[in-house]
Amino acid sequence: MIGTRSIHAIDTLAKLLFTAALAAALLATAPTAQAFEQKNVERLMTSHVCAGCDLRGIELVRANLHHTHLSRADLRQANLARANLVGANLIKADLSGARLQRARLHGSMLRQANLSRADLRDANLSGAMLIGADLRGADLRGANLRNAFLGGAKLAGADLRGADLTGAVLNGSDLRGAVLAGVRMHKVHLIGAVLKDTDLQMTVGLTQKPIAEACGDSSTRLPAGLSVPSCG
Repeated sequence: MIGTRSIHAIDTLAKLLFTAALAAALLATAPTAQAFEQKNVERLMTSHVCAGCDLRGIELVRANLHHTHLSRADLRQANLARANLVGANLIKADLSGARLQRARLHGSMLRQANLSRADLRDANLSGAMLIGADLRGADLRGANLRNAFLGGAKLAGADLRGADLTGAVLNGSDLRGAVLAGVRMHKVHLIGAVLKDTDLQMTVGLTQKPIAEACGDSSTRLPAGLSVPSCG
């Protein structure tokens, strides 16, 4: 026969277990806290310097961030649509999955930046320094890349339909599988660029001279009359 004390102990234990279960449920359903800290936002907006800051998922639509120092900053999934980033230092910054539609990035420094899967539709990247940048799977439809420096950039699978690459330097870049329909390629530089599995048939202004300095294979599709050396 269970005594009064035993019943009380069992009742207390049951209440504790219920409380613990309720707390666990609340934690499981609670919204995830923002990745960035408010102090980083204040620092960014007041001094325009936030090198190495954690700014994941931040909302900075139309923000004025010209010549801001954001090297090595974590801007994954950030919303920078229509932001003014003219001349900004984004060297080695992580902008993977970021939203940069119509952002002003001309003259910005994006050397070795991670822009994989970023949305850069209609962004102005003219004269931008994108040497060694990771743009794999990025959406660059309609982007202005005139005179941009893309040497050694990873552009495999990027969508560049309707983009302007006039005068751009793509030496040593990887364009495998990139979508290039309607891309303007007047006076483009392609020394050592990899064009395997790349369709350039619908590009505009492409001539034999830059193509002869790149390399491709049987899967490379070119405008009529052009030919590309085979990659070694």
